[in-house]
Amino acid sequence: METPTYIIEPKEKGTGLGVMMCHRIIQQHKGTLSYTSEVGEGTKVEVILPIVHAEHSSS
Repeated sequence: METPTYIIEPKEKGTGLGVMMCHRIIQQHKGTLSYTSEVGEGTKVEVILPIVHAEHSSS
């Protein structure tokens, strides 16, 4: 399976509040958020969420 790559151009500097909110939401769903950054290269963000199988009710 090929990993999708997205390139997003920065429009303006932020406060980092969005990252904090995303991190909290991902943690609440038992996932992880990690990122690495290189000056002049950009930032790589990885979000990992568990697969949850829905239970089917028999009616």
